[in-house]
Amino acid sequence: MNQLRNQRGTETDEVYIDPERGIAINARQMTTEQHFKYYKSSFSTLRPDLTEYEYEAFAKRLRVGESFLNHMRVFLNHESGRVTNLYSISARFDKMLNYQNQYFHLRTPFILGHRSNANRNWADASKVVNYVEKQLLKITKYGLDYPNYYAPQNENELKQREDEIYERFIKEMRKPPVVAAQ
Repeated sequence: MNQLRNQRGTETDEVYIDPERGIAINARQMTTEQHFKYYKSSFSTLRPDLTEYEYEAFAKRLRVGESFLNHMRVFLNHESGRVTNLYSISARFDKMLNYQNQYFHLRTPFILGHRSNANRNWADASKVVNYVEKQLLKITKYGLDYPNYYAPQNENELKQREDEIYERFIKEMRKPPVVAAQ
């Protein structure tokens, strides 16, 4: 259940997040029927359809995705500082609008307590996890997950894996280049 506690005198009250309307509702202001409606409609996890093991894997990938988004936000912050120092005011305006839009899209939805929390809804969390899974498949496909837990145990397995990766790179390099549509 999404709850905000210890915020503006609500340490004993439950605050439900209504994702459809995008507002927080304090249980103190609800009737009993409203309280049960929101209590039944809120979940304790982002994906209640998953088993405990599947949700644990989902949460780990979501944590990796959130970390990636946080690093991208920090990178954009540094990049905007670099643009401020290197470019004149007229050239800076167009570049800064682009960075500003990206930065605000990467910000966390709201701040909970003393730390910044990204409480995403089901759809956003699933998009982040799907992106991470897609990138992890590419990383594993090209053998960039080193050191990994599934490392070859002996020299023959290592040589076989290196040959597979080598053949994959040769096959990828022989593909015709992709021409951008104009």
